[in-house]
Amino acid sequence: MAATAVALALGRIDGVSIDRVAFAAVRQPRCPIAAGQADVQSKRALRRVIGRRPEPSATKPVRGPVRAVNEDGLIDLGPAGWAAAVDIGFVNFGLRSTAEQTVLCSSLGRLLCSTDAHVQICLSTRPVDLSSYLESLAVQESRLRDGLLQAAASAHRSWLSEVVGSRQLLRREITVIVRCASADAVHYATRQVRAMASGIGVSSRLLDRSDLAARVRYGIDPYGSPARTE
Repeated sequence: MAATAVALALGRIDGVSIDRVAFAAVRQPRCPIAAGQADVQSKRALRRVIGRRPEPSATKPVRGPVRAVNEDGLIDLGPAGWAAAVDIGFVNFGLRSTAEQTVLCSSLGRLLCSTDAHVQICLSTRPVDLSSYLESLAVQESRLRDGLLQAAASAHRSWLSEVVGSRQLLRREITVIVRCASADAVHYATRQVRAMASGIGVSSRLLDRSDLAARVRYGIDPYGSPARTE
């Protein structure tokens, strides 16, 4: 208890005493804050942390580097150049043999050494919605003529429905972002990424504007926009 009191009294984070940070955390608004002008509660919380009224510029929204996103997914970063994102399938690295793991690592190494683009690999996980997939299974089941096959399909669909209803299923997604000085260089870099994916036997696709918007949205709120599996 004494050590906690000393830490609260003497400790500091970024020049602010820990007791002020703890007090502000307790009083912080428990509601989503949209981008734009900060609300009154946020300004009050900031004032409690820094101990004075914040300057108007201290609560202004943060402007990112993105200037525009084309329909095909090409991202205009202004002076920073251009970028694009590629969705890559994944493999279970742990289940591969030593030789196969070496091949996978070598493929990624060749990509990173051969491209002039800045490469960022983003791994994300979010809930998955299998309702459309279950509906398609029901349609395919009704088209089966063989009674045994129909029974097996029905049992599989019932089991999958029970799994969906009893636990939260998650989907892992891998996004590779490449950035270059020109749009042509970005297109070439995306082709390099997709060639690497094809070489290791996984699928890939270039994300268009709607796909990018969805990924940014669930990156901010991963449990608010479940992925759909057809």
